[in-house]
Amino acid sequence: MRKFLIIFAAIGLMAGFAGKVMATGDGASQTQVVTFNLPTITILGVENGSAPPVFTFSAPTDAGDTIAAQKDVASWINITSILSDASHHKIVTVGMGASDVVPAGTLLDLETMDHVSGGASGAWGTAVGKKNLNGVLVSSPLTIIDGIGSGYTGTGTDLGYQLKYTWRINPAFPVGLISTSATTITLTYTISEVANPI
Repeated sequence: MRKFLIIFAAIGLMAGFAGKVMATGDGASQTQVVTFNLPTITILGVENGSAPPVFTFSAPTDAGDTIAAQKDVASWINITSILSDASHHKIVTVGMGASDVVPAGTLLDLETMDHVSGGASGAWGTAVGKKNLNGVLVSSPLTIIDGIGSGYTGTGTDLGYQLKYTWRINPAFPVGLISTSATTITLTYTISEVANPI
């Protein structure tokens, strides 16, 4: 009986001691570690409205007149971006595949407009304006937006960067015109992070 009493007393003493040790972290105030993980984010989408651009030249009303240029202003670039660090920024480039060719005797121009906000927030950089896309390949793309920081444009048309396409006759090369039907090219828009200029 005496042995059992000694064992119970020892267990009670250990339990009391453990309770005191565990309770030392509690009190009038206590600290807690909070960890944050914010990844680099680089997402781009091209919103086309109802459909991607389709261009069709129409014959002029009067013989001898030039053929009017065709335009499409329904496409927008949407972006979500978080920079990896303050020494970098992001750019958007465009190019077409090696086998893609704008129809002979014509020119395809692209005018990229500066960012349009709509409740979005961020550092949006600058659009480069109007550029000709003939012969611009994905392997050597054309920068159309520069200086993008962290932020988001909002989604859908009328938000982000508007793309204005113009398909027109090349005034210096009309002899190259040949009738064509359903000729397509694929433009690839890419957002990437680059180092800030020194």
